[in-house]
Order: sequence, then structure tokens, then C-alpha cells
Amino acid sequence: MFQIKSLMIAMVLSVLGFTINLAHANEDVMEGIKATDSYISGGIGSEEVDYFHNHAKAYPLHILYSQGKIGFSLTEVALRIADTHGKVVLEVEQSGPRLYAKIPPGKYKITATFNGKKQSTFVELLPNKTERVFLNWKGDPQVDESELKD
Repeated sequence: MFQIKSLMIAMVLSVLGFTINLAHANEDVMEGIKATDSYISGGIGSEEVDYFHNHAKAYPLHILYSQGKIGFSLTEVALRIADTHGKVVLEVEQSGPRLYAKIPPGKYKITATFNGKKQSTFVELLPNKTERVFLNWKGDPQVDESELKD
């Protein structure tokens, strides 16, 4: 009887351990990605970039933020997308470096703000098409050199 209980406990722990590992692996892939019904944002590491590539078709609008000539990836970009009547269809306080949005076909004004500097552009989304928008802020990025050291 003792052996049966020990075996059952070992099996349960094994299953729990396996489940915990799977859940943790899923968290690692999702870490750094903010996802809602209407958008996903993030995409810094290779796993995040893969996640975006695997889900790209579900989002007709792809926005990428960068800074400077080398295209340093930006995060913490505030985003507002409004239709032609000025109605805000998507507003995100912090996004980047990628944001993929599910917005119906139509014409929209995109306004993005990074470090107090705004950029605006217009986009027209057509049915069954993907539109890509690249927003680049001029100047050299402020890099914390302590993060670059081993």
C-alpha cells in the first residue's frame, strides 16, 4: 500500500512539474508582449519577434518605432489612432518597439509620442491587406552604458 501511495505521489509531482515547466515556458515567450483583443505590442527578443511573425496575419496594421540612423528599437511610445471623424479607435500609453493592431478597413490618423516628441501620419487600411508604418525619431538614443558591460 505504501508503494502505491508513493508511486501516485511521484506521478502527481511529475505531472505537476511538467505542467509548471510548460506554463513557465509559455510565460517566457509572452514576457515583454502586451496583448489585448485589439493589439499586441512588444517584440524585442527573438522569441517575441517569432511570436509577432506567427500572429501577423490577424493584424492588418503593423507599426514599428525606431530612433536614429541605426534604427534603435524604441519602447514606451504613446500611441493614438483616430478615424477620419476624430474618434479614437485605439490608444495605448506605452507600446513598442512593435505594435500590431486589429482595426477595420478605413482611413486613420496615427499619432505617436516618444520623450514628448510627437509624430503623425495617415494610413488607409484596405480589406485583406496589411499596412506597415515605420516611425523614426531623429537623434541618437540615450543608452545606459552600464547595461552594455558584461
